[in-house]
Amino acid sequence: MLSAKANLFGKELRKIPGVQVWEQEPLKRHTTYKIGGPADYWVEVQSEQALKALVPLLAGQEVRVLGGGSNVLASDAGLRGTVLRLKGEFEELSVDGLTVVAGAGASLKRLISVAAEAAIAGFEFLEGIPGTVGGALANNSGTAREGILERIVEVQVLDLRSGQVLSLSADQISFGYRRSALRRPDWIILRGTLRGIPGDITEIKARILRTREYRLKT
Repeated sequence: MLSAKANLFGKELRKIPGVQVWEQEPLKRHTTYKIGGPADYWVEVQSEQALKALVPLLAGQEVRVLGGGSNVLASDAGLRGTVLRLKGEFEELSVDGLTVVAGAGASLKRLISVAAEAAIAGFEFLEGIPGTVGGALANNSGTAREGILERIVEVQVLDLRSGQVLSLSADQISFGYRRSALRRPDWIILRGTLRGIPGDITEIKARILRTREYRLKT
C-alpha cells in the first residue's frame, strides 16, 4: 500500500492535462515477455507540454521510460518510482522529402512503413526489430553493419535536471554497436530527425520482406 505522501504525489500527477496515471501497475502488461511486478506509478504522457509539466514533480524520483517493452526483463518484485510511457504526440511521424521526424513513442515497424510508402530507402535493416524509436535511438538498434544513429540528423531530449529540451546534432552523439550517448538516466528522448535515401517503393518493400525472412530464419 502506498503512503499518504505517495498518494498525494499520485493526485498531483493526475492534475496535469495529458497525463494518465496508474498506481501499482503490473509491468507484465507492458513487456513482450509478459513478466514484471508492479511499478509504483505507470504514467502515460500524451504531449511534450505535459511531460515538461511533470518534471518538477519527478525531482528526486526514480524515473524510467519504457517503450514497446521488448527485450526487457522486469523483476517480479516490481519497480520503485515512476515508469513513463510516451504516447499521443510522441507516436507521430512526419515526412519532408527524404527526412522523417519520428516521435520516441512511434513503433519501428511504423517508421519503416511510412518511409517505404514515401519511397525513402535506408530503413529496411530495422525490419523485424521490435520496440519504439526512442528505444532504438538509445541502443543504436540495427545490425552488425549499420545502426539507426547512422541515419540521424538530430535528436531532441528533455533534460530532467533543468527541464529544458536539448537538440543534439549527429556529430554531438557518440555511438557504437548497441550503444549510444543518448542512454542517460537524466535524459528522456523525445524525437529523432532521420534522413534516408531515394528509393523505389517496390524495391524497398522487397528488401523489407527479405530482411523479415532473414530475421525469422536466424
